[in-house]
Amino acid sequence: MLKSLLQLAYLPLRSGAGLREIKKGFPIRLHTEAKEQGGVLSELDTKVILKMSSSTISKNILNYEKETGEEVPRGTVQDMGRSVTHKKLICHKRFAKKYSSVRIARETAHSYSPPFPGGG
Repeated sequence: MLKSLLQLAYLPLRSGAGLREIKKGFPIRLHTEAKEQGGVLSELDTKVILKMSSSTISKNILNYEKETGEEVPRGTVQDMGRSVTHKKLICHKRFAKKYSSVRIARETAHSYSPPFPGGG
């Protein structure tokens, strides 16, 4: 993971982007790679690792999700207890966009099993 962040840090040399622009991608990259390795990071984990403020991390992730329509995997995805969840996103996809349960599960990195045999 650290190697990937270091590779990401060299992007300004190749793309001409500024440091601020490059740092915006750090939380997204960190969370995505953690998911690929079978883990999930909370924004607090990211704050400690990257030494960024919680508000900056949250803002960068929310902006990325809004711009791309992709959900960044993070600790809240697990719907733990009373923590903030992404149920609003799932309900929107199901009822407003009329997506199938299978598609919603795929897009939100959830598993899916029909509610009853042959159901969907």
